[in-house]
Amino acid sequence: MVGTRTVTRDDTLGVAMAPAGGQAVVLRPS
Repeated sequence: MVGTRTVTRDDTLGVAMAPAGGQAVVLRPS
């Protein structure tokens, strides 16, 4: 997945939400 780029948490969530959807919750540090 896209993880090599240094982006903000919001950006990562948005990118993960599109292809992964539910997986976005896992990426969230909570």
